[in-house]
Amino acid sequence: CDRLHEMEKIGVNFAYVYDFDEICGMSPEEFVCGELHEKLGAKAVFAGYNYRFGRNGKGDTKLLQELGRQYGFEVTVCDCETLLGESISSSRIRELISEGNIESANELLGRNFSLSGIVCEGKQLGRKLGFPTANVFFNEHTVIPKNGVYKTLVTVENDSYTAITNTGI
Repeated sequence: CDRLHEMEKIGVNFAYVYDFDEICGMSPEEFVCGELHEKLGAKAVFAGYNYRFGRNGKGDTKLLQELGRQYGFEVTVCDCETLLGESISSSRIRELISEGNIESANELLGRNFSLSGIVCEGKQLGRKLGFPTANVFFNEHTVIPKNGVYKTLVTVENDSYTAITNTGI
């Protein structure tokens, strides 16, 4: 997963990834007690200023802090970060990417936006025209830039190549 790779690059040694379907029906109290306290033995929890959790998003940072005191872990609520007067948020970054505004998304990310996927066999039409192409399959949660043609850097194993990437038809 790209997110886990980025976390590893900044020094995160371990991440527990939940299947949302397994936890979405839990009440906020069930999640904190069962998952954060009993399963993970959390000592510290960090959450964004607008974090919601538990069934129907009923839990908020205030409740998380109360439950943290009850179960013996510290909760740090991170403030909203801004850049040039714009909130930095994953939803805003996804929106910019979907609009094809990759430069602005890169500014908010603090790095270049990237995609990774599995090359799959296509109809080999490009090869017949003298321009072989790579068709890439992305999982259903991947945010794809707006249909268009982009100058990209493609990395295969440890080699990088300047390329033209078409999204869409």
